[in-house]
Amino acid sequence: MKATDIKALFLLLFIVSFSCENKSKETVLLPSGSCEAAWNDSTSMEFVAMLEESTSQTHPVWKDFDLGDGPIVLHAIESPDSTQCLGLWKKGKLLSYLETKDKPLLSTPLYGYQLNFRDMEEEKIDVLVRASQQPESITNWLNENYVESAVLIPTDFPKFPFKLSTHIKVQLALHESFHVELMLRKWYTGVGPWPTWDSQPNRNELRQCFVQGDSLTPEYREEQEVLAKMIEALLDEDKQTAIERGRDFLNKRAMRYDNLKAIEVTRGDGKKCSCEEGENIMELEEGLADYGSWTMLYELGTVTRKSLIQRYNAIQLEPFYLTGAMLMHAAKLMNSNNAQPLIDEIIDSSSQEEGAVIQLFREYLDSFSTNR
Repeated sequence: MKATDIKALFLLLFIVSFSCENKSKETVLLPSGSCEAAWNDSTSMEFVAMLEESTSQTHPVWKDFDLGDGPIVLHAIESPDSTQCLGLWKKGKLLSYLETKDKPLLSTPLYGYQLNFRDMEEEKIDVLVRASQQPESITNWLNENYVESAVLIPTDFPKFPFKLSTHIKVQLALHESFHVELMLRKWYTGVGPWPTWDSQPNRNELRQCFVQGDSLTPEYREEQEVLAKMIEALLDEDKQTAIERGRDFLNKRAMRYDNLKAIEVTRGDGKKCSCEEGENIMELEEGLADYGSWTMLYELGTVTRKSLIQRYNAIQLEPFYLTGAMLMHAAKLMNSNNAQPLIDEIIDSSSQEEGAVIQLFREYLDSFSTNR
């Protein structure tokens, strides 16, 4: 090769390298139109900052799923001329902004979905999927960014009866992202790291297992409190107290189930199940989504230990969110803070007798008690 050819080759390589470097440093510019003020609003800025901080680092949540892997669309405060101001984030990074006159559709007052999974099974398309189709301008924007599924959440809720803190809004976004990318993807495509035995029970029917009137039963409340105290003991590395509270929790739960034998609940597949089976399923679905958000934010230091324990002790009429997260967290702590073996067992289980979170909690507690 001639000297002039070598120089030309090096020049070409330099230009390509320089171009790639500059491209990698490109940032998404703020909208120049009416949405600029919406994104510069303090509420939006706080939400964006905490979301980016929480999801920008590698933090395993599930098999092949890190915190932040699921795309999240934030809907900023509406601009004065009714332009809808949207931004798309993934892995802690802003991918794109959109200004549109089409208002995004929410499934609840708090969040919405975009569910257009590739290879979705036609016979499984249901009310939730149909209600999760966004206006054309939003769908096209997501398609342009190679996003087929996402969570949509407003940065603020001005009509809500009370103010939601920023960490609660971030937790909600991550909780719903866990649902979309793991549970719902498996439901609608048959593919993904989620157990096959999951079939959601009728949630209203299930309430009779732990609600009396408008309150949580004292029996369930006692279980929840003991389990929260076990988590505290594990965090304090007080092994003996943790073991005692873990056994106390299992005894209390066994006694409650013994008194609920006559109750039946309808599952999503039409089959009848017991209170125990129904709660096992909901501790899987909602409890693990809470584990994949609240517990993960605690591990990252985004929420404090005090805030986590307050959450675990919260009173709500669907308490499986809390007990499911605590069972998973406790099992992880009992296994030297290593969740992967537990996650693999849940995914690979063929029945809830094998893969229910409480069943694995029992196994890990037995092992923890033996290895003193």
